[in-house]
Amino acid sequence: MKGMMDEKGQLAVEFALVAPILVLIGLVIFSLARFIYLANKFDSVCRQVIVVEGVAPVGSEGESDMNERIRFLIAERFDEESKVDIEVTSRPYSSGGLGNILHIPQIRPLKEYTCTMTYTPLFSDLRLGYASVRSPLEMTKEVKVIVDPYAAGILV
Repeated sequence: MKGMMDEKGQLAVEFALVAPILVLIGLVIFSLARFIYLANKFDSVCRQVIVVEGVAPVGSEGESDMNERIRFLIAERFDEESKVDIEVTSRPYSSGGLGNILHIPQIRPLKEYTCTMTYTPLFSDLRLGYASVRSPLEMTKEVKVIVDPYAAGILV
């Protein structure tokens, strides 16, 4: 009977040592899966919003106002629990040609939008008793979309 008690105690000790590691691995897998889901959603939302809204400014709207409007429209498609920060920048697109040797001018100027999503994992700040662990991890996804500002709905 004494040997049976020792085995139960050993099992409890082994479980106490292994369980936190398994929970941590589960949280990492959950965070990665959530990032992949949000990155796919971000990719499609960026392209949709820029095709619809990013082709021509509204009235006297400047470039920074237009970027902020696009950022707002993208951000409103994510819930507040997603913990994503979204940044949108735009600039005139140049194909670059073959370095400085040959540059073929474009007939119409194109515009390149760069959308960046920064994701902070849901479990980035863990506290166990007096110990606190803060994850420095932030995952980013960048989407570049080139549009013709004079032809609505056309991606280049």
